Amino acid sequence: MIDLSHVSFTYPSEDGEVREPVLRDVSFQVKEGEFIAILGHNGSGKSTLARLLNAQVLPNEGEIHILGMDTREEDLLWEIRSHCGMVFQNPDNQMVASVVEEDVAFGPENLGVPLPELRERVDEALKSVDMYDYRHRPVHQLSGGQKQRVAIAGVLAMLPSCIIMDEPTAMLDPVGRREILETIHHLNKKEGKTILLITHHMDEAAQADRILVMAEGRLALEGKPRAVFAQVETMRALELDVPQVTDLAHRLRQAGFPVPGDCLEMNDLVEALL
Repeated sequence: MIDLSHVSFTYPSEDGEVREPVLRDVSFQVKEGEFIAILGHNGSGKSTLARLLNAQVLPNEGEIHILGMDTREEDLLWEIRSHCGMVFQNPDNQMVASVVEEDVAFGPENLGVPLPELRERVDEALKSVDMYDYRHRPVHQLSGGQKQRVAIAGVLAMLPSCIIMDEPTAMLDPVGRREILETIHHLNKKEGKTILLITHHMDEAAQADRILVMAEGRLALEGKPRAVFAQVETMRALELDVPQVTDLAHRLRQAGFPVPGDCLEMNDLVEALL
């Protein structure tokens, strides 16, 4: 569904100063229906990668294809964005209307979706994120988690095949985080949406099908969560943490206990110790 081939990107300089590339020779593919988590410390290029996938910026080198469409083809821009929707860290930055259903309708309405299809899309999108009962509610009366679900519904109403989420739980409390993660898993497992989740939370990444780890603009690690997090020392060298259970298993191994290094869940470790 998504194909990056040797992509590099440097933000343009406004004062003639030579800038370092934000992304350097990045290549990977995403299959339809996959749930991919993208990790990396601040400045590693994660958010720039998301913008490139949504065709907000274009690569200086290499190519990006979304469902076979080249992001550099200006005539395909809106079609690419309709297939690859974007959810930002702060839902307030994505709100454009004062009432929930009007906000969700904004995207498809601007794509020219006519009534009654527009009404159906809005209702279905709100039901998918469990916000249908709030459709007449003023946006400012919603909690952070509810606002983020409305933002996701606004993307869903455009019928995307893929949703890119740039740290959607970063500004939420534990309840809001749980609501959004439940929504993400529902969209991925029940509705077959391809999900790319940029996150700083290792427990969120551990639930993905595959993890991409960015460091200094390059793809440093790639693989299934168990394989990536088992490389505890490498992750720490990249200034990243690992799930608590994986860290505990690593400490026990160092202390001489014969437990596997790829434990992700408490049951894995308990079973190994027993």
